[in-house]
Amino acid sequence: MIEKKLRSFRNIIRDRKSSVTRQLIQNHYAEICIICGDTKDLTKEHVIPKWVFKNDQKKTFIQTLNEVSQTYSKTTVFACKYCNNELLSSLETYIQQLLNSVDLSEGFFDYNQQDKLILWLEIIDYKLQILDLRRKFNKSPKGPYIPYLANIPVAILQRDTSPTWIFRGLSKAYKRLGVKKKNFKESLLVFKTKNPDFHFFNRNHDFIFLELPEYEKAFFLFLRERFEEHTDAHDKAMEIMKKVY
Repeated sequence: MIEKKLRSFRNIIRDRKSSVTRQLIQNHYAEICIICGDTKDLTKEHVIPKWVFKNDQKKTFIQTLNEVSQTYSKTTVFACKYCNNELLSSLETYIQQLLNSVDLSEGFFDYNQQDKLILWLEIIDYKLQILDLRRKFNKSPKGPYIPYLANIPVAILQRDTSPTWIFRGLSKAYKRLGVKKKNFKESLLVFKTKNPDFHFFNRNHDFIFLELPEYEKAFFLFLRERFEEHTDAHDKAMEIMKKVY
């Protein structure tokens, strides 16, 4: 069943090509399904799935230059009923079952399972990029509120980036969802963890980290960078985690 749903999902991504992201780039606040671009039967899709943070209404995170915390429960994007309930929900159900069924003390995820884990993390990254594109600049962490910057998306104000880089990254993130992950396996790192709390951090179009205490697992995925050896990916991920985590 999941294979059939994922074929449908990837076919939608390939068929729509750049039309969905083009609409989002032209109008950052466009009310369209982030997967198929439809404007009908829209629902709210959580950027971080509710089950990941146990639907804790008070759980917050800081994602952008504004350094303003917000709750995971209210952080959503649009998806039509079909894409949300049939495609995205099917993948999340599969991921939950997979996390419960694989004990890292006794085994590991096979290539087919890794493919789905990578896709799931890529979808979260894609949603985060849309979130940043839509978030307005409120106040510099080290300076006063600047009125003429108020309507500029935060993503465009990030260091060492340009609007072209941001828009290209969003388009690549969308197209990436339609590709099977044959050469991506070395970029996924899986850790067994005993930490009691959920943790998350990311750099859009670069990497994403999720720690899921309920399942005693943590994931670090390099979104663009490829490695010949898994140990190279591990060493670089540990460097980043020491700075951020």
